[in-house]
Amino acid sequence: MPGEIAQNRRYPDGLLQAFLGNDPKPHNVLIEVAAYPERRALKQALDDLALAYSALGHLPELVMFVLRPKGKFRIGDRHAIRSKLGLSQLEARWRTIELWTLPGEKFLAEGDAGIVPWVPLMQFDGPPEPVLERCAERIEREAEPQQRTDLLVVAQVMAGMRFPGLDLLTIFGGQKP
Repeated sequence: MPGEIAQNRRYPDGLLQAFLGNDPKPHNVLIEVAAYPERRALKQALDDLALAYSALGHLPELVMFVLRPKGKFRIGDRHAIRSKLGLSQLEARWRTIELWTLPGEKFLAEGDAGIVPWVPLMQFDGPPEPVLERCAERIEREAEPQQRTDLLVVAQVMAGMRFPGLDLLTIFGGQKP
């Protein structure tokens, strides 16, 4: 289902306080997730930054995650708009991460169990079943008990985006609808 049904499109998908490097102070990081690279994501990123700036009084970082490729359009890392008369311009820059370009094997081997549900969308060689089974095993083995079911469900949904024909219930568990 489209994300705007679950969450109003006018709000960012998430706001984190992240501790980066040796800096003892947290940094505000907006998170925007786009299922596919679409032009409306550019407007959404600009809206997110403007809303956060207004609410926080400072400009946070923004990271845009794009889950799957679609067509030739890419979101990129900036967007600018101009007023009708050209007297004003607003430009924003951010970091875009295209999940399908990341090395899934690396994240599966080294990443925290919380990153494992994203691995099915990442790049890996060979048939998907062995990788998806390893994802399920890592979640079962390493995730906190109260998070295990949620992580398995998210992994199944992500795998379904990329491999819609696979019997994912066999791999990740769950009940048939």
